[in-house]
Amino acid sequence: MARSTLAEGPPPFRWTGRIALPAVGPLALLAAAALYGSTPRGLGVNADSVIYYVSAGSLLDGRGFREPAKAMTHYGAGYPLLLASASFPSGDPIAGARLLHALLFGANVLLVGASAWIASGRSPAAAFLAALLFAVSERVWGIHAMAWSEAPFVAFVLGALLLLTAHQSRPRLAALAASALLLGSAAATRYIGLVLFASMPLGLALGDRRPRGRKLRDAAILLLLGSAAPGAWMIRNALEIGGPTDRALALHPPAISEWRILIHSAYGFLGFSDVSGWSEAIQLGFLAAAVALAAHAVRRARRREGREPGPAERIRLHFVLFLAAHLLGFLASDFLFDADIRLDWRALAPLHAFVVVIAVSLARQAASALRAPCVWRAFAVVALFFLCIQADRTIAFASITRRFGRGFTNDDWRRSEAMAYVRSIPESIGIYTEQWLAVRFLTGRDAAPLPRRVNAHSRLPEPRFEEEMAGITAKVERGEAVVLRFGADREAAPADLPVLRRLADATVYGNAAVDGSFTAP
Repeated sequence: MARSTLAEGPPPFRWTGRIALPAVGPLALLAAAALYGSTPRGLGVNADSVIYYVSAGSLLDGRGFREPAKAMTHYGAGYPLLLASASFPSGDPIAGARLLHALLFGANVLLVGASAWIASGRSPAAAFLAALLFAVSERVWGIHAMAWSEAPFVAFVLGALLLLTAHQSRPRLAALAASALLLGSAAATRYIGLVLFASMPLGLALGDRRPRGRKLRDAAILLLLGSAAPGAWMIRNALEIGGPTDRALALHPPAISEWRILIHSAYGFLGFSDVSGWSEAIQLGFLAAAVALAAHAVRRARRREGREPGPAERIRLHFVLFLAAHLLGFLASDFLFDADIRLDWRALAPLHAFVVVIAVSLARQAASALRAPCVWRAFAVVALFFLCIQADRTIAFASITRRFGRGFTNDDWRRSEAMAYVRSIPESIGIYTEQWLAVRFLTGRDAAPLPRRVNAHSRLPEPRFEEEMAGITAKVERGEAVVLRFGADREAAPADLPVLRRLADATVYGNAAVDGSFTAP
């Protein structure tokens, strides 16, 4: 049989094998150090982040997984557990999170490089280019610079699929067991990780030529070991609230605007310029067509040579199956369980890593299959153009983050007149506000959320809304509580309560007698 053109690859520059692959390690260290250096105020924080931090602190205090005022069930257990582990020995989850995310960023750069190396038929240049494309992406930086669960989730998924591919190439129980444990960790970190229980066994079935009995045995081991962590978490949730999660079944199909957000968010990871409307969808379509053509060329070359699928084909198959399952899982969740899900760049967190590996590896192998090194060189030029655009945006993003912070660590929040006012309120007076988690993070005060007329997750009317609002109104009138409204709704008085104060960033509603009972700013 003739030597495989796919294994041979296009004639590389002499330095690529000696420099490109070893350079992935230093690139990962540089990425980790840059992320750590750009977050001197700590990671960016939003409402989800506060719940993660509170739950991690609750774990450290020995009270289990708790969010303010109730058991934590809306989120997976994996990320708070990581935050609590990273806080040793200081006992401060916020400080530990900064180092944790720097290490996760470096690890994900390494994992992307390793994945591209395998998927491209062991091309050092492809490994380095994929790792570099991932490291300089503005959206990737944005995800890793926030106290969110997406960064460890991407690491767990990449690790699980790499180890499963290694097991398929050289069966070892240790690799399969480790892959299963990472599968369980991904599903315990984010519920969307449950789609791996479909995509990974399917990848075993489609990408493996071993006897059916061995594949069934491997799938059984994968599912049994992988289900231990998420299964235990859901049993715990059932004991707490009577169900595996706090999400209820309710039909709410995604609106046209949500599909536009999905396209815009996908383009934000992969696009070259700031455009809008159909231009984004068209450019994404061209990219998908180019990837499909490259995949077709590689497949034809493999069949022409009579070569069985190898590690490159297997890992790409796993990546494609996961991306499809991930997108379908989010759409199903939005349609059936949680209407509050936004199909934005955060939801698409794994997209960039997986698409970069698929695109770079196919470009490299298509050049081999077509015996046309110019294909790879042309792709490298386009990738360089993309790198320049993304690097400029990422440097600006990192500089702004370093100087001003993000989310609740931003200067606007830290200097908030409303937060200064909250600090002056005696503990005996309750606080109700839509920004109750910002109050908790910035002041340490317990606050309660204002009730909603419609449930954000199910889009169904809240049956106790009027009763809860009546209770809050009674407390405010007795001088036992105040209400803070922020943003566009700040002048919308809940239940016609009187205005107590108008601050620069909020309006306070309450009993006028309360304002004189403490020293306000």
